[in-house]
Amino acid sequence: KNSNSYRYWNSEHRRESRFMDGIKYAVFTEKSLRLLGKNQYTFNVESGFTKTEIKHWVELFFGVKVV
Repeated sequence: KNSNSYRYWNSEHRRESRFMDGIKYAVFTEKSLRLLGKNQYTFNVESGFTKTEIKHWVELFFGVKVV
């Protein structure tokens, strides 16, 4: 039982690390700077993530609601 929970934790940890490594940088353009005024942020992420995955991880890590 303990090895299964460790395996699950290790799998989740790898996914978290992969996501955090997948956030390349914040985007600063005229449009993204306008969005900052509305508390909306823009990031460039590695390809291979779905919108649903990005939403899940952003909500989990930053404690915000993604619309």
